[in-house]
Amino acid sequence: MDEKAIKLKERLNRDKFAISCGIEIEELCADYVLCKVELREEHLNANGVGHGGLLFALADFAFGVHANYLFENAVTQSGNITYLSPALYTSHVYARSRFIAKEKHSCVFTVEISDDNGKILSVANFDGFIK
Repeated sequence: MDEKAIKLKERLNRDKFAISCGIEIEELCADYVLCKVELREEHLNANGVGHGGLLFALADFAFGVHANYLFENAVTQSGNITYLSPALYTSHVYARSRFIAKEKHSCVFTVEISDDNGKILSVANFDGFIK
């Protein structure tokens, strides 16, 4: 991990919302960012599976880490997620971001959410604003 990544990780590891959810940065580089969360009892919805809001928060955080690594000062402008499969029979959920494009003050990323076995649970797309 380069010095820029180390400083960004130190700053984002103080994100109070991410901390409250248990979201962690696993890998951080120009090509991708990998974040994870351990599924806890409080993360489950009424059906006993990982709550969609947690999956969206994990995806948004991975996007934010990646966008701020590449562009230093970026925020989420819009995001959407498609849920493909429930977060069930897994102890962790992972978000892997991928940079798609940049034009002036806008950037686009895709984030795949997967389980312990690498099964894709959802796919999210984020548009960021670069300050």
